[in-house]
Amino acid sequence: MTHGTQDAIRAILSADASIPGILRARMLEALKNAETAQVKKVVDPVVRRLEAAERLSVSPRTLDLWRRQGRIRAVSFGRGTRAVGFRESDLIAFTEGGAA
Repeated sequence: MTHGTQDAIRAILSADASIPGILRARMLEALKNAETAQVKKVVDPVVRRLEAAERLSVSPRTLDLWRRQGRIRAVSFGRGTRAVGFRESDLIAFTEGGAA
């Protein structure tokens, strides 16, 4: 919910005399809590297999072996395809700690 929308809701709640005071207070409190609970969406790009291998300075076959061994996790690019990629965060974790 945008700040403009939240401000509009606050203004309506404050101006509407038909809403009982306790209910208005609860609604305003819920709106305040919703503001603090908003979570930013983080985009975690998916890197194709060949680029991932290049970034890790290994061959694609070595990357496939690590994937089969469970050392690094792969994601599918969609239904009906065998193409896989690797999340950027998993590649970073792998380079820093040796496992993703």
